[in-house]
Amino acid sequence: MQEDDSGKMVVVEKERTWSPNAMKYGLSLAIRLDELWPNAIDGFITNPVLGSAYATLNKKEFYHFTEAESTDNNFLRTLGETGLLGFITFYGIFWVIFYQIEKNKKASPWLKSLNLAFMAASIGLLANALYIDVFASSKVAFTYWALAGAILAINYQESHEAQAKKLKTKSKK
Repeated sequence: MQEDDSGKMVVVEKERTWSPNAMKYGLSLAIRLDELWPNAIDGFITNPVLGSAYATLNKKEFYHFTEAESTDNNFLRTLGETGLLGFITFYGIFWVIFYQIEKNKKASPWLKSLNLAFMAASIGLLANALYIDVFASSKVAFTYWALAGAILAINYQESHEAQAKKLKTKSKK
């Protein structure tokens, strides 16, 4: 709003400037393509091994304060903030979890169902991570890692139960 010569407030319409991506794909994807994802790639290029550090991808200078830190792609965010070392470590944990679950061939039917559901949920979250920072969300992260720990513990206990029974029977003889 602006004041005219007579002192009245008038609404002044200004021409908006849209990027070609905004015109083609809409604002949400354009923000990702024009600003957020290139920032993450720049963070990775700055230091490919260790990244640019947490919460630095949207900052132009060290003294800038940002209220919202997002990249809207968990993979690019991890790569930009923590580099290859952090990326391989973080996403390697998923491979370890899947491997540990898969190697429990003696799982009971209910545990096989639980394992399958957890793996499907994990794959769903990883797919979701393409468009949002899903693992940066405390609500998702705390729940996911607590479930991962519980499921791994149940698998470990069940896979070693047979060994424990054998040891008990041997010790009784």
